[in-house]
Amino acid sequence: MAEDKKGNIWIGTGGGGAYCYDGKKFTSYLSKIGRKQEDSLYHNWIPSIATDTKGNIWFGSMTHGGASLFIAKAFDIR
Repeated sequence: MAEDKKGNIWIGTGGGGAYCYDGKKFTSYLSKIGRKQEDSLYHNWIPSIATDTKGNIWFGSMTHGGASLFIAKAFDIR
């Protein structure tokens, strides 16, 4: 989990992508990014979330083996 500069809480899951909680509702992210598994689902495993010195939010994913950078309302997959 990580908190961004706006006070949102970001939560990584063990197969369901990531969620952002803004104090009122949860929004799902990364649930359909990466490589589909044998059962035709993504199972995007997010074991780590970090913020950098500029306030950017980075997500580590075991499913597609890379890092994702959250920019505004979308992800830049690295």
